[in-house]
Amino acid sequence: MAAFVDGSRVVPGDCLGQSPAVAAGPGTYVDNGGRERTACVVGVVRHAGGGGPTVSVDAGGRAQTSLLPKVGDIVSCKVVRINPRVANVDITCTAGGSVVLQETCSGIIRKEDVRQFDQDSVEMFKCMRPGDVINARVLSLGDSRSYYLSTAENELGVILAKSVSGATMVPLSHEEMQCPKTQVVELRKVAQIRDAQSSVAT
Repeated sequence: MAAFVDGSRVVPGDCLGQSPAVAAGPGTYVDNGGRERTACVVGVVRHAGGGGPTVSVDAGGRAQTSLLPKVGDIVSCKVVRINPRVANVDITCTAGGSVVLQETCSGIIRKEDVRQFDQDSVEMFKCMRPGDVINARVLSLGDSRSYYLSTAENELGVILAKSVSGATMVPLSHEEMQCPKTQVVELRKVAQIRDAQSSVAT
């Protein structure tokens, strides 16, 4: 059974349903070991029948599947693992979140590319954590088909994060987010979303 009814508005990272109860359509991807269908764009949930229920996210006609990220693009990603030097992410969307990738691409965010100042003092776990959804800019195509990404710009960084209790956290500043249930504050490199980007990341 889908977690969102038809017509609900969702953002990247929202769980839309469980497998095999629903199939993943456009604007979604398979997450959590293939057990969940997750939104990868901002849009409206649509359900379709015929051969089993399918959940998709209508991004207002912006979603496409034929393009790959290129240098300079802003991409939406989900953090899959981190260590003291790098964060590994799955890239789900490009063109600022408006082009949905048919298959996720691998990305790497190096410690020195997280922010524009004091790169040597960056602690990766205080900037992003596995499960976070982030916006990043493509720097180059790195090794083993993994894109090198940056969140150094003020408008880039974490756009959605869940607390330990499972609640969607609220940004407090450029480096803090708070759980609305427990009031616990966690550190992140928070994206400072401008009005022009609000249709993509809110």
